[in-house]
Amino acid sequence: MPADFRDGSVTSPWDDVLDRLDFRTETEGLHTLLADGSLMLEEQNSGRILMLDPDHEVAWNHVNGAGDGNVYRLGWSRYYDRSAGERVLEGIRRSGCGGQGGRGAASLAQSLDAAGETH
Repeated sequence: MPADFRDGSVTSPWDDVLDRLDFRTETEGLHTLLADGSLMLEEQNSGRILMLDPDHEVAWNHVNGAGDGNVYRLGWSRYYDRSAGERVLEGIRRSGCGGQGGRGAASLAQSLDAAGETH
């Protein structure tokens, strides 16, 4: 909720969409406001992540569900733009984490490319 300290007003520009999407979290959650005006929201207790575009429409959402039908909590999700993601993958490659010579990270990058995802 942005506050204007000059006049003491507080606005909640996302209230309507959050009500419409029944967004709630009982004890925890977080959000990230991106430079383009998009908003990533984590509903930790319900295992849901939403990305809202600058027009307050759902750009994408994800529920952390498993094949067994259960939905699992999320914890401190983060949004990484492409350049930050590249730096993370490069660090994993250099560390050798995920397999000999960092092949785990290379495999992840190949999988993302095949799925048309950015990395």
